Amino acid sequence: MAPQLTFAIPCFNGAAHLRPLLESLLAQTHADCHLLLVDDCSTDDSIALARRVGGARVEVMHNGSSLGIPGN
Repeated sequence: MAPQLTFAIPCFNGAAHLRPLLESLLAQTHADCHLLLVDDCSTDDSIALARRVGGARVEVMHNGSSLGIPGN
């Protein structure tokens, strides 16, 4: 069965603010939630940080080319 709640996190060079965001979402008490970070070709440590902080609880998708705000 699919998760009942999905947090979609669009990201572009967001490493400076990503840790507190992910920690807050991971601390939610709703047992059936899914975290999805969609990275729009960040040039900082966003993807590695998301994987380090979230581990298997955060699904990371990386756009092959920058899509900008509406596309991401």
